[in-house]
Amino acid sequence: MENMFGNFGNIERNSQNTVRTGTGILNLKAILTTNRSKSLDNLTDSKALGSFEETQLATERYEHSRDGELLGIVNMTANTTVREEVVIQGKSSDIVFTKETDYKQCNSSLDPSCMFGKCITGTNHILFYNRVPKCGSRTFLFLAKVLASKNSFHKPREATNSVKKKRKDSNPVDGAALKTTLRRRLMNMPLGSFLHGHIKYIDFKNDTRLPEKKQPIYLNIIRDPIDRLVSQYYFVRYGDRLFTNKRRLRKLQKNIFLNETLNDCVERRRPECCGSNAQVQYFCGYHPDCQRREEAFQRAVRNLDYYLVVGITEEYEDFLKVLEKLLPDYFKGVVDEYNTPAETNRKTQSSARKKQPLTEAVRDKLRSLLDMEYKFYYHVRSKFQGLKQELGIG
Repeated sequence: MENMFGNFGNIERNSQNTVRTGTGILNLKAILTTNRSKSLDNLTDSKALGSFEETQLATERYEHSRDGELLGIVNMTANTTVREEVVIQGKSSDIVFTKETDYKQCNSSLDPSCMFGKCITGTNHILFYNRVPKCGSRTFLFLAKVLASKNSFHKPREATNSVKKKRKDSNPVDGAALKTTLRRRLMNMPLGSFLHGHIKYIDFKNDTRLPEKKQPIYLNIIRDPIDRLVSQYYFVRYGDRLFTNKRRLRKLQKNIFLNETLNDCVERRRPECCGSNAQVQYFCGYHPDCQRREEAFQRAVRNLDYYLVVGITEEYEDFLKVLEKLLPDYFKGVVDEYNTPAETNRKTQSSARKKQPLTEAVRDKLRSLLDMEYKFYYHVRSKFQGLKQELGIG
């Protein structure tokens, strides 16, 4: 059981069925039914992220939420039915996988829209990478740009700039208008296109106005929530060695407390750094449920099955290996390209500048504030591990 909590440091289990970690005490309730149990490996340190020549900077403000004490953790084992519940400070939740090795929650033979883990040949499709900020998207877009000329598909293009994102204190993005704009964009794009953008999930699977051949194949990658927040916070303020558009950066920095560390920001409880469910929102989309925490999480989890794959930044190279398996005609050679000296140098250049290490007190506070983000992150990690196992990766 202990290996299931590899991301939480040293673990000690006692007679009261609690688990002591480096970050506090968790009350563990687990039921495992297994034929051949095999714990997953702990997460490894991520490779440094790279960059994309045509740099895009995410400016969308977070939607914030401070309530909740839950940190949900789910882990899969081979040929295992798993039900786990982790309780922090009295609140609990659980995710249940009801079939052996069932990291997919819908049946693609009954619902053709269920995409997760399918192998798709040819390049006569439209890929859509609705990228979450600060999860390695510039590296991925650069790799796709290089591979486009080698593997005969179109270079990455921005999905839409027609519907601008608005701040929370203004009117929210009109999901229906954005769907109309994106549908028009998809209709006009040739097959073999690769679209991307900081856009929340839009459901086209029952859209009769969009032909089946123009239905987008969704891809994405997410990141440990605290690491993502740290990267976002300092990148908005200081950019990185590859962000050279100083005029644009100055515009973004307007009204920002530029010299304030993230530690200070959290201690002062400023909304910018105290509880963002950004990753959950990207996968939930624009449904009214997305305004409510638990409903947003449940919808985001369901929507994962309509992605071909969702990887994690901490296992970036494995994400690329999965793409080589699932989309071989698009991503043949992507791992070799990722490991070239030029790309290695690019990755080291893209780390946000002037990052200050978090204090343990601030890190603990963020874990609580980002409870729903962590619940979602561990669920995605579990699905990704299950897919890797099925494909013989790692």
